[in-house]
Amino acid sequence: MEYLTDSIEKGARDYIEKIDQLGGSVAAIEKGYIQQEIQESSYRYQREVETGERVIVGVNKFQNPGAAAPGASQGRPPGREADPKDCGAEGIAGREAVQDALSELRRTAQGREPDGADPELRPFPLYLGGNL
Repeated sequence: MEYLTDSIEKGARDYIEKIDQLGGSVAAIEKGYIQQEIQESSYRYQREVETGERVIVGVNKFQNPGAAAPGASQGRPPGREADPKDCGAEGIAGREAVQDALSELRRTAQGREPDGADPELRPFPLYLGGNL
């Protein structure tokens, strides 16, 4: 375990030293070093996932054949407008339901009970400053 900790510490120190040699963080950013490091890291990570060297359950190992691909749009049928305001009655009803739920949560968190609610059953009395 100590070896792993020492290895991480050495890597961090080497990285900080490299940035210092470039003139500090601002200079490293201006020279494109930080962006290049991010791009290279992202490329390495993606390549590891694609070759199976890095396992991500559900993505490159143990996939569920009936599930949609990760990142695939699951809400809008093909050919449907991309404008979020043009989501039809279901989308509007869903947004209104979310707004109603958020309003009720706000009231409850502020200690104002909805009509007919039992204050003893308040869901977040301690976390959000309500009283029991």
